[in-house]
Amino acid sequence: EREKFRNVDNTPTSLVYIEGMEIQGLVNFLLNSRSCIATTGPLAGVPPTLLAPVAFQGGTLKALKAKGTVVHQDGEPQYSMEVLGPIMPHTIHQLTSLLCSNVDSYSISLQPVTSTLPFSRFTHHESSFAPQAFAEENLVDCGLDSNVRALICAPHTPGEPNLPDNYREVTYK
Repeated sequence: EREKFRNVDNTPTSLVYIEGMEIQGLVNFLLNSRSCIATTGPLAGVPPTLLAPVAFQGGTLKALKAKGTVVHQDGEPQYSMEVLGPIMPHTIHQLTSLLCSNVDSYSISLQPVTSTLPFSRFTHHESSFAPQAFAEENLVDCGLDSNVRALICAPHTPGEPNLPDNYREVTYK
């Protein structure tokens, strides 16, 4: 039975999208389902990791690791910052907003963990769209600022490509 589950690991079909009150049911399922918790190895008995932009009951807060350096190129200082850890999409938006308000030009290079690529592949089906105002209102108390909520709730533009399945690095300027 476990072999059936392994065939979809790290593929777009391994993404699960759950919203609203059903999230508590997902947490209960993950904690109580034998097929979701490893029985051997270093993670034996450890439930799957859930990432959230705000703390939740039973959750653990983990800080990102950041390292800054200065390199002089042609007599001009160039600043570099490396951030390691599970970086949520709203964090990228907040970092770029901070940079936009403080510097004239910048570039960001991102390298995703291959196993997290399905998180970038989710698309809404047209029939399940709620008006954008309702979607944003549902996220008011989740800890995200209004700019990030608007970005998340923006409708998908037909014809825009999804992220490719095999990208290794994305650069924003």
